[in-house]
Amino acid sequence: MNRFSCLWARLSLMTCLMTALSVLIMVGTIITFEIVLDYKFYANLPPEVEAELNVLEEDGIANEKRILEIYATYDDYHIVTWNRIIFTLSVGGLLALTLVSVISSAIARRITQPISDVANAANRIVQGNLSVRVESDTRLGGQEISGLVQNFNQLTESLEISEKRVRQDMAAIAHELRTPLTILIGRLQGIRDGVFEAREEEYDRLLGQTHMLAVLIEDLRTVSLGNAGAIRLNCMVLDLADAVGAAVGAIKPRLQEQDMVVLSDLQPVKVHADGSRIQQITTNLLENALRYASDGQRVEIVTGREGDRAFLEISDCGPGFPDGNAETYFEAFKRGDESRSRATGGSGLGLAVVATLVKAHGGDISASNRSGGGACFRILMPMAHDQSISHSADGSIT
Repeated sequence: MNRFSCLWARLSLMTCLMTALSVLIMVGTIITFEIVLDYKFYANLPPEVEAELNVLEEDGIANEKRILEIYATYDDYHIVTWNRIIFTLSVGGLLALTLVSVISSAIARRITQPISDVANAANRIVQGNLSVRVESDTRLGGQEISGLVQNFNQLTESLEISEKRVRQDMAAIAHELRTPLTILIGRLQGIRDGVFEAREEEYDRLLGQTHMLAVLIEDLRTVSLGNAGAIRLNCMVLDLADAVGAAVGAIKPRLQEQDMVVLSDLQPVKVHADGSRIQQITTNLLENALRYASDGQRVEIVTGREGDRAFLEISDCGPGFPDGNAETYFEAFKRGDESRSRATGGSGLGLAVVATLVKAHGGDISASNRSGGGACFRILMPMAHDQSISHSADGSIT
């Protein structure tokens, strides 16, 4: 790094340069003043005296007495007095002060202008304008001022994106809550008014809508806690294959109802994770396959190790990601069906919950379209340091 890229180094250098400039101006003023005095002296000398002085100055030491007599007779300008010294220094100091003040003010303005612009932009942000950006010239400010402006612009951009996302999420949440609530209100109102008969099937339908609301609220809570970094995990050393297998077994009947074949290759690998959350991750990914890829009639599930990390891979033979930008589907309320139909799109939180839980475990998740068609989700998680698992007498993992 250039040593003068720091603000303090540049200010120190500029201070030294201004000091040197002041000294040069003072010296230059004195030299100029002496040149003017010499010019006036020789301009007032009679020709014969000037010729004599030129001859005498060829051997100045021997003719010093006569030279001093000439100067005493014809030169009133070179008489050294305190008044003349003070006058010369005053003129030089005034010139130095004026010039250095103008230059220093210009430089100081260039250095501090970005700070003023940041302050003004901050005031506009306080007033609610998140689109403001600082575009000041920071070349003289060093890396601190340049970093300040860059970080401020990144902060305001993040705030603007977050504010837009909050508005979009609020609208999406209102949309998601409105459908089951409208159904609940309408059905309950109809039962009270006698329009619908209070039968067991009707109560089951209402309970289904209530369950849908509960799941939606829990998913929203999970995503919110993940964004705040506050998800609590009950982690222990477990076999990733066992946890995934339990989730597959639970949802397998639903997959079979859609004539989907489950192909599993669950290689044992030990991870330090929350078993219930691993099952939730697996279930959400299989729910996604069930919803979007049921026509593919096949889903493949693989676990194993890759280097020093464990992996879980779930792929299907459906249409894949239509726009090819698979990573955006981990955003909340993102669906392949932008019409937000629950019949084809669910709540739009399933993959967001998966990404949140994987991140909470210190893992990474990626998504892509398979070359032969379909979507592929791949999760990488740190393996447990101890790859041996012992079982206690009651069967729990220790």
